[in-house]
Amino acid sequence: MHVLRVATDYVTIGSHMIGKGAAVAAWLPAANRDPRLFDRPDAFDPARRPNRHLGFGVGSHHCLGAALARVELAILLRVMAETVTSVELAEEPQWLRSNLVQGYRRLGVGLVWRDGTSRGERT
Repeated sequence: MHVLRVATDYVTIGSHMIGKGAAVAAWLPAANRDPRLFDRPDAFDPARRPNRHLGFGVGSHHCLGAALARVELAILLRVMAETVTSVELAEEPQWLRSNLVQGYRRLGVGLVWRDGTSRGERT
């Protein structure tokens, strides 16, 4: 996912000069893996602290739904930890083709429940 911003002044980033008024696209997944900010930047670590990721924006651009998204994810992970013993890919993931959002168009998974049934067997 990227966000578009307009440079309010001239700035040099690395060897690139960004002009005042120029449109800049910030690629958030890359920023969230900056090795200068994160130990083991490519590892999934939900307990990582500090976790100064940009997934919900920052400052005046902070996502209004961030708190709700965190609560929803916490509930999902708790319920899955209580009811599911394994999660496996059921098919090859299909990437979403988009210049705005990075993710999957389809991500089929197979679940094995604590009672031993698998996805499709349980009603």
